[in-house]
Amino acid sequence: MSQKLPGSICPWFSVPKVVLRDGLWAILRLSEAKLYVALLYESERISRLEFRLTDERLRRLTGTAGRTLRNARIKLQEYRLIRYRLEPQGFVYSICDPNTGERFPESSTNLRAKPQNSGAEQNKGSRTGTSCSPGGMPLDFSGSKW
Repeated sequence: MSQKLPGSICPWFSVPKVVLRDGLWAILRLSEAKLYVALLYESERISRLEFRLTDERLRRLTGTAGRTLRNARIKLQEYRLIRYRLEPQGFVYSICDPNTGERFPESSTNLRAKPQNSGAEQNKGSRTGTSCSPGGMPLDFSGSKW
């Protein structure tokens, strides 16, 4: 569900705070960041956490070439931000919880009713600089190597 800032007619959408706060955003390549933002945009536009998109639509949204899009899709899944599968009508994407790397529960597919949490609750369970790789090993995004 798009939101509007008070006094503004410009709709906007959200990016999970943990992606920026824990440093993952800083290591994403431009094509990966473009794809992630496009997927978050589409997810919010249709109010679903799992949805089908063609590469043609994503190329129009991101301005990336097909091979670049493929590579970005693979990396976002490795970072556990999304999951995807190929079907005859295009790829089906699932937006994952950046804290756990897991798909959100089926009951969360309706994005129109978002709970309001206090700041303390939002920080609960934060990865604070680390994430898990697909194999479960911690990845440290806070080091200078990134």
